[in-house]
Amino acid sequence: MRLAILAFLVCVCGWAAEPVPAQTDFEPLEAAPVVLWNRTVAELRVGIEDLSVAERVARIQRRVGALSDDQLAQPIRLRPATIDGVSGHMLYAGPELVMALADGDVADGQVPAVVAQAVADRLRQAFDARLAQHRPDVLLWGIVWTVVATCVLLIALLFVMRGYRAVAGRITALPLSLPRLAGIDPVPAVRGLLRLLVRGGVWTVVGVLLYAWLATVLSQFPYTRPLAEVLGNHLLSFGRFLLAALLGALPGLGMVLVIIILTRIAARALEAFFASVENGSIEISWMEPDTAKATRRIAGIVLWLFALTVAYPYIPGSSSDAFKGVSVFAGLLLTLGSAGMVNQMMSGLVVVYSRMMKPGDMVKVGEVTGQVTELGFLSTKVRTPTGHEITLPNAILTGTSVSNFSRFDKATGPVVSTTVTIGYDTPWRQVHALLALAASRTPGVVRDAKPEIVQTALSDFYVEYQLRCRIEQVEARLGVLSDLHAQVQDAFNEFGVQIMSPHFNSQPAQNVLVPPGGQAPPPAAAT
Repeated sequence: MRLAILAFLVCVCGWAAEPVPAQTDFEPLEAAPVVLWNRTVAELRVGIEDLSVAERVARIQRRVGALSDDQLAQPIRLRPATIDGVSGHMLYAGPELVMALADGDVADGQVPAVVAQAVADRLRQAFDARLAQHRPDVLLWGIVWTVVATCVLLIALLFVMRGYRAVAGRITALPLSLPRLAGIDPVPAVRGLLRLLVRGGVWTVVGVLLYAWLATVLSQFPYTRPLAEVLGNHLLSFGRFLLAALLGALPGLGMVLVIIILTRIAARALEAFFASVENGSIEISWMEPDTAKATRRIAGIVLWLFALTVAYPYIPGSSSDAFKGVSVFAGLLLTLGSAGMVNQMMSGLVVVYSRMMKPGDMVKVGEVTGQVTELGFLSTKVRTPTGHEITLPNAILTGTSVSNFSRFDKATGPVVSTTVTIGYDTPWRQVHALLALAASRTPGVVRDAKPEIVQTALSDFYVEYQLRCRIEQVEARLGVLSDLHAQVQDAFNEFGVQIMSPHFNSQPAQNVLVPPGGQAPPPAAAT
């Protein structure tokens, strides 16, 4: 904070100070100012008596510097004279010659006598400032008011920083609920933008306070009072410029406000319409309730982009080079980074409008199995049974097979299946009965529906059996499948049937067959 204040003071002092002409080797192009104690008292334009303009300025400054306080207190006398064949005026401080002002030093359109009198008045003011600067009471009061101004500045800065902390805390605690854009939550970005705006406003207030403090301090001392006047003039000019710019921007800002209001009304109407389609209050043939939410987002984005396009010409400064540069930069970023994003967004549209899945569905994508928690334009989030949330780019969903366990035949309901391999020496009727027994013992399996058991393959060493049974809730699929596996093991162990399949490296000594009379051992014998 101290470094920032120091840098600010250095910059402002350098900006506020009037240029002081060099004492040597100065060749002015038009006019050379005569500066005495930060005050410009005259401007010289011609040389006199073989003296250049720069030499005349240097001689005047040497003469004034040699004057004592008593001589400075003498009245300024103005006498017409002829100087080196050129008419003009001589200016005296009592009997001492201070400077000569030729008629050639007067700008076109001005009266030499009037200009000479104005120079005499400014010279008197400069001398009075020099005398006042040497008075102890003036210096003492200047120091007192400087201390007072500094204390006021510190108190004001303290209040500003406390106010900033309070506003920043309120921004953090501010409840914001904004619609997600392309699967991205805009709330953190909005909070960051608000903090940035508040921080910019705080630094603006700090800058104004430092500026006012510096102008106040400089105005307390006669030597630096002209610098304070320069600062005040700059501040007034800047204020007039801002006021003119604000008044000029009001029509455009008003039009932008009207466009925002109309767009907001249209966006709310679209939101209400698509919400009615989503909850089934309105039925239309060309849109399913599952796709209404995504369509609402797309329509909202298109609507606001159209509003931005219409409002852009009315934004103050939109035709400036800065805005053009920002537009080029944004276009470059869009060109460099749009390939992957457009691919993901198009894949997201395919996922949504093909009704591949929706939030709440139980799906399997590659090796990932879980429940869909969020379906966005760029990615889809799936929560696994272990509680982990996995983000899948939409391009992966359109490039691989997806199993949706929540999409099933309404007549049969959700189904789970499992596969076991049993050797050829075990009667298939017994295996069927054991699998049916295990299904009947599993919680979550529909009791009224008979399980389906099929032999899917006759492999070299075993027969492959697949058990399919209906379950009550698809959300409990993994838990029911785990219980089903446990019941299959218990049933096979109970009747002494080995689940582990044999693998042969050579021809067995005896044929692996079911012995005669053993085609239907328990529990198959009872069926």
